[in-house]
Amino acid sequence: MNKERGAGFPTREKLAAADWKTSAPPPAFWTELDAVALARNYRAIQKMAGRRVRLAPVIKGDAYGHGMLRVARALAGLQPPMFVVGTPDAALLLRQNGITTPVLLVGTWLPGQLPALLRHAVTPSLFSPACARHVDAAAKRLRLREPVACHLRVDACDSGAGFAPVETPGFLETLPSLPRVRVAAVYTHLFASYTDPAATESALDVFDALFDSLPVGFRRGVFRHAANSPALLNHPRSRYDMARPGNALYGLPLPPGSRGAAAPPVLHPCLSIKGRVTLVRASAAPWRLGYHSRAHAAQRLAVVPAGASQAPWLFSSHGGIEALVRGQRARVLSSGMEYLYLDVSRIPGAQPGDEAVFLGRQDGDEITVRELMQKTNTDLTLCERLCMTV
Repeated sequence: MNKERGAGFPTREKLAAADWKTSAPPPAFWTELDAVALARNYRAIQKMAGRRVRLAPVIKGDAYGHGMLRVARALAGLQPPMFVVGTPDAALLLRQNGITTPVLLVGTWLPGQLPALLRHAVTPSLFSPACARHVDAAAKRLRLREPVACHLRVDACDSGAGFAPVETPGFLETLPSLPRVRVAAVYTHLFASYTDPAATESALDVFDALFDSLPVGFRRGVFRHAANSPALLNHPRSRYDMARPGNALYGLPLPPGSRGAAAPPVLHPCLSIKGRVTLVRASAAPWRLGYHSRAHAAQRLAVVPAGASQAPWLFSSHGGIEALVRGQRARVLSSGMEYLYLDVSRIPGAQPGDEAVFLGRQDGDEITVRELMQKTNTDLTLCERLCMTV
């Protein structure tokens, strides 16, 4: 199986930037990306959406913790139309690491960041008329030969980001005065698609009505996109010309389908979170663990050098969280900033060097994101946070 491994803390990129050599010790807490499962998910979503709909993978938030560079490299061979990122830093990091696929920045930016973005052919979003004026001015200073292709973001569901629908037609009338700006696409973000189908349909009504009211010549020269993962599955009308899968791409849990929705494709988790046991101790007396010195009666204790600094969502409230050690379940008793403690009393062979799996498979057992969501009391709409821990 094609898997790429990345250290949890520090990241592989940081190690490389610090000019670490191959003699650096292997990490004791890391993630693994299953690139085969990732590509399989991409193809399954594409098949469901249809050939007409292009898929732009969302890799913001370090690809939801899966590793932005790992994901981009794994998907580059499938030739996605563009990658979607949330910050200027992420867009530039892709370029600095040789990723040549078009990049769409859906997050906000400052005028001072524009020159670097435009020099590296990053597509900025327009959130207001002022954004367009800044792009036009930056392109003029850079003496760009072609107008800058931008995506105009419409706030169709009162999210507070993007053009209000009522101001969009008036803005388009000013475009001739901004010759270095070209609107290549119009899009919106369906925030409510995880929890409120009716609100999602209402937002799509607003988006469609706005687009239909725009000049025919403008509409013919742009494309539309709106669908995130749950909208892709449950609101087929939202797919338009391009869709932006995130959670579905990574095989993360999604809300159940609405009535009449097509059967969802079979998707596979792509991420494993693992650690290495570095110490095992035995004692008949209760252990006093953590900053609150709580008593635990485990007879054998295993230490893994990972804690709140590496995985705050995973270990800050660890009621019932387990790890797989030698194919058996070991309960997380306590965790601090840099260490956590496992009860390996029923795993007599546990020893330093053993692998501990906090998310993923080991032997015949598996710890899933859904299990971790339940044990950490994480809302379904926030499930990606469990993957943004390392």
